[in-house]
Parts: sequence; C-alpha cells; structure tokens
Amino acid sequence: MKTHQFRNLSLLLKVGVILSLLLVGRVPVGMVTAGIEPSAPETTPVTFEEDEFFIYLPLVLQCYPLAPQLNPIANPEGDGMYTLTWSWPACGGTPSEFEIQGSTNPNFIGAQTFNSSSTSLEIYSPDPGTYYWRVRGVFPDGPKEWSNVQSTTVTREFAYLYIQNDTGGNLTVEVVGVATRNFAPGLHYWRSFVPGTYTVKAWAHCGSGESPYDFGFGIEAIRYYCIPGQSHQLNGASEDAQSVLNAASRQTFR
Repeated sequence: MKTHQFRNLSLLLKVGVILSLLLVGRVPVGMVTAGIEPSAPETTPVTFEEDEFFIYLPLVLQCYPLAPQLNPIANPEGDGMYTLTWSWPACGGTPSEFEIQGSTNPNFIGAQTFNSSSTSLEIYSPDPGTYYWRVRGVFPDGPKEWSNVQSTTVTREFAYLYIQNDTGGNLTVEVVGVATRNFAPGLHYWRSFVPGTYTVKAWAHCGSGESPYDFGFGIEAIRYYCIPGQSHQLNGASEDAQSVLNAASRQTFR
C-alpha cells in the first residue's frame, strides 16, 4: 500500500472534511479509520478508500509573526513635529486598535504608550534627542507581535506654528522673509521656525493685517478672524498652546 509523508499540511477531502496533520506521519491511502490529534504519535494510521475520495494538499500560508510594518519616519527638518505611519498584513484580520510605544532608549526602557484606531499617529517631541518607536496590533485575546523599530532625531529646539483660520473663507499668511501659505478654514499646522521675532502678514476676504510676533520654543498659534459688522477688519490673536494640541489630536512625547 502506498504511503505519503506530510508535515504541517491539511487534508481536504471531497466531502468537505479537513484533517490537520500537526505531526510528521506516514499516511496510507484507503478508507478513513482514524483521525490525527496534536498528541498522536508520528505513525498514527489514517486510511482512505481510493475510489471514493480525492485528497488535496494545499499550501498553507501563515501570518507569522503577526506584526505591523512601521514605515521610516519622514522628518527632513529634524524638528519635533512628525507622523508615524504603518501597515498591517492583509492576512491578519483587523485589530481592535494599535498600541504604539515611544522611548528615548533603543531597548524601550521607560517607554510611553499611546493608542490609535488608525494606522497613523501625529507626534510632538519638543526636546532635542533621538526617539525610537514601535507598534503592535491589539485583539480581544491580547496584543500581537511588535513591529520593526524606527527612529527620528530632533536636532534642536524649534518654534512650531499653527494657524487657526476663523475668517469664513480662504486666508493667506506670510512670515516675512521665510514663507507664505494659503489656508482653508480650520486649524492647520504650518511648519517649524528658529525661535525669534518675525513680522507676520495676513490677507482674507474681510481685510488684511500685519503684526510682529515673538516665536519662542514650543507651540505658537495665531487665530485669524473677521470682526463682525466691520469691513476690512481682520484680526489676529495668539492662542493657548495646549488647547491647540488637543484640537489637533497630536500626542506629546518627550
């Protein structure tokens, strides 16, 4: 009688029965007389009736380790505003959420943990230094494997400028001698600046304005709005840094 060697494969019978061969075994062809259990010896006999069944030996693919792929962190300016992004294997189901760890230690000693329901997380790290990151998927039965590690280096202390456009239309802001940008309504992170005093100009449908601003270390935010009932009246005012971070859903890690 013919025998066959199997290892970590499944026998798919034409009638729809699946037998998992968890151990190496010698399986004669003939009628089924016994099942194979995880604790069965290597030579547990299983026979099949040749004229009645077809046996298929499919390739079994496993997601192991079941872990995300953390993408390289894009931070060419070397500042403390950056975004983590990662991908999850298609064969791994959908996690309930992702657990993200950040540390200034490559072995993640003293790591801080964050959670996200999406495959990205915006980070604010104001202090100079190198930051290490990893992520894993969390399921109802617990977390899976950690991803690869990625790092980014914050080279110095910066001022980080947010613009809140409450004018009801488009807004143009110029930091004289540095950059100009258009903003739709809402809250926007613009870019980092070397701390110092800057002249800031702005234009909206209700008017224009120009004021000096002292950008210190950390978050700076300017809110622009039109004064009700007055034409050609555009006003700018500094905003509270922590309120801006909360509104932007950006996580602070230092």
